[in-house]
Parts: sequence; structure tokens; C-alpha cells
Amino acid sequence: MDTKKAVPAVRARGITKCFGEVVALDGIDLDVAQGQIHGLVGPNGAGKTTLLGLLLGLAVADGGTLEILGAPVGRALAAPDGVAGFVDGPGLYPSLTARQNLAALAALRGRDRKDAGIDAALAEVGLTDVADDRARGFSLGMRQRLGLAAALITRPRLLVLDEPANGLDPAGKKHVHGVLTRLASEGTGVVLSSHRMDDLEALCSEVTILSTGRIVFSGPLSKLAAENRELEYRLLTSDPKAALALARAADGVRIVEESVEWRGSEAVVVRALVPSLDALVSRLVRDGIAVRELAPVVSPLEAAFLALTDPPAEQPDAPAHAEPDRDPAAPAEPAVSADREPAAAANTAPAEESAAAAEPAVSADREPAPAEESAASAGHNPATTGAPDTTGAPETSTSDVEFAATSEPAADRDPADAESPAHANAPAHSGEPAHAESLAHAERPAHAERPAHAERNAGDPAEGDKQEAVR
Repeated sequence: MDTKKAVPAVRARGITKCFGEVVALDGIDLDVAQGQIHGLVGPNGAGKTTLLGLLLGLAVADGGTLEILGAPVGRALAAPDGVAGFVDGPGLYPSLTARQNLAALAALRGRDRKDAGIDAALAEVGLTDVADDRARGFSLGMRQRLGLAAALITRPRLLVLDEPANGLDPAGKKHVHGVLTRLASEGTGVVLSSHRMDDLEALCSEVTILSTGRIVFSGPLSKLAAENRELEYRLLTSDPKAALALARAADGVRIVEESVEWRGSEAVVVRALVPSLDALVSRLVRDGIAVRELAPVVSPLEAAFLALTDPPAEQPDAPAHAEPDRDPAAPAEPAVSADREPAAAANTAPAEESAAAAEPAVSADREPAPAEESAASAGHNPATTGAPDTTGAPETSTSDVEFAATSEPAADRDPADAESPAHANAPAHSGEPAHAESLAHAERPAHAERPAHAERNAGDPAEGDKQEAVR
């Protein structure tokens, strides 16, 4: 047993792994001893699951060296001997019961189901009562526990688990913690990832913190707490007022909250490095003040995780500096006015202006070309039914969608340069203000605002008077 423990469960040096141009792991060094529970911590996308996949033989590293239980890992995809576990949740047969799932796994391993210890594994993870229930009805926590039971029947020397605490209720958590602690005491190496800092602190003797594929810390939890920046601590004593006075006078100690209600008494929250905190506690004891509780408001692991993986503080302020220099309307205005004559910009006047003010803008913007006028009339009847448009606003139809899919963007064209019905129709359905005058006269029938009718009905005195007024 001593000889086996001398061989590390995991030894990695300079491990790199890329997916295309994305560097998932960059120069990873990792040591996990047999009988040790080692935690992997990091934000989403830090590389935790990728690293666990390498340990399980689900992927091959692009560079570096990796040894599992003293044996070098080759370049072929293969599960190393003596290794069990899961990533992204255990793979189960949903139509089989819990017991049948374990029996199938034992058969794949070439073991007799009677000697596989299936019932013992189910009992250890607390699934005896549902052993004959189909896996499809299991909750997330039950599937996690069944995955752990599947690993147990292989009797691994290295157990690799990705988020094993996901979905666990207090009872399930107790079972899983008990199993992992027992395995470690028997010499099994355990590597697990988790976002639950309390689980890692309760189980792990060492942790590795990853950020963007690199290790930012690796070592014992005690070292992490000692090297971490100053933390906030809740100090509960027998004399809150005297403790507050001593804390104010202590070197390197800052008062965060003078008095907070905690467990039926008053506590003070201070911020300090560990040496300064030790000096304060010693002074309290010398003055006869009992220290009933001294605990970090945020766990050292969580505080270190946030300090090592959070983005720089100045990043949230960047948009605030950029906002005053940018006018939200500025990008849209040059794009509209650059492609058309200055008179066209006048058509963007508010719709509440009088009809007399809007109509001269039409004649100043463009001369009524026959082809364009005919197209403008057609553009107000997308369904080609001949029914008058009583809304005054352009509508989108199937023909409009087909036009958008087969023509270049209408926003790049000048409505005044239209030479075909297709060109004249495009601005009306692309948000261009070419028909702003039509929108301004929405209260009138559609046929009364189309200048094309004035051309066709030149003999009508009313229409002639309107045309003369426009000119």
C-alpha cells in the first residue's frame, strides 16, 4: 500500500489543449496524490471539464506530459486502467432500472453481476429504495448518485467527477461526502470540480483555481487563505463595545460594520489580513474578552476565487466614458443624408406638421417622373388587390419579403434615382423616409395623396388645382 501511495494518482506537466483557435488549457501542471481529494475551481469556460476529460481518456492533450497512476498516457483515446468517473453528468440507460444500469456496466467490464457489489454500491449512495425504478424518472441528484455508484463497482484507484454535487438534497449530499471521504481514506485519489465552495472546503485538502485555461493558484487551502488578500470577518465576543474599541485601535484592522445582529447578540465586522487579525484576538484574550466566534463573512476559497478570477475593476466604467462622446442619433443621420440630396432630409420632418408644409417638400425633393409615380402608386398596394390603402402606412407582404431576399438593400439607394417599379417600391418597405409625406396625410384616402393620379386625371379641375398648389 505504501508503494502504491508513493506513485501519484495524477502528474501533469505543461499540458495544453486547443479546439481550433481556442486555447482551452495552457501549460497546466497538476499533482494529485493517492488518498487525496483535489478540487478544481474556476468560472465557466476556465477549462475544468476539458482537464477532467483528459484524465478520463476522453480527449488527448496537444502538448505536455500526463501520467495516470504512474503510467504515461498515450496519444490514443483510451480510458486509463484504474480510472472511473464522469463529466457533464453520468451516462445512463433511461429505460433500465438503477440495478440494471449497474449490471450492464459490470458486464461491459467483464465482471459477474453477483460479484460486482451492485447492491452494496446502491446502498452506499442511498438508492436502495429506488433500485428497481427506471432511470428516466430520476431527478438530477439521483442520477448523480447513480453515476457515483457506477464508478464504485469498478473499484477505481482514481475517481474523476465533474460537478458531483449538482442537484443533491441534504441527504444525497451526506451520502456523496461519505463515499468520497471513505475512498480517500482507502487510498483512492479523487479529482472533482464544483461551483459549491462549501463542498470543496469540506472535502478537499488541496485546490487548483483555473482562469481562461491557466492555473492562477494551486496548493493547500491553508496556503490559499494565508496568501489571499485581506478578508472581512465577523467577530462575536462577550463584550461587543469593548471589542469594537480594541478593533478600532488595532493596527491593520478596519471596521466594516460596528454592530450587526448575529445569533441573538451584537457582532462587529472587521477587515484585516490574518496577522493583524491574530494580534487583535490575542489582545481580546489578554483583556479577558471571550471570543465566541470569528468567521469570514465570505469563505477564504470564495474570496480568493473572486479575487483571482474577477475582471479588472475599471472594465465596468469603460461604457460610461464612451457614452458622452457618442450621440445615439449620430450614426443614423449621416447614413441617410449621404445617399440623397439635401432636400430629401427635409422629408424626415415630424408627421404632425401641416399638409401644406409637407407637400412643398415633395416637389422640392424630386420631380414627378412618370415611371416613379406609377411605381409609388403600386407600392401602396402590396397585395395587388386594387383596394385603397386607408392606413397611409406601408405594409409588409409576401412580395416584399421576396423582394428583400432577391435585391440589394434598399437603404443604399436614393428614392429620387429610381428608374423602375422595383426601385421605387424598395424605400417604402425599408424604413426610408421617401414616403413621409404619405404618412403625414394618413387621415386622407390613399388615392388623394398619390401625385400619379394628378397626372392621369389632368382634366379634372379638382385634381388640377391640387397639382398646381403642389408646384
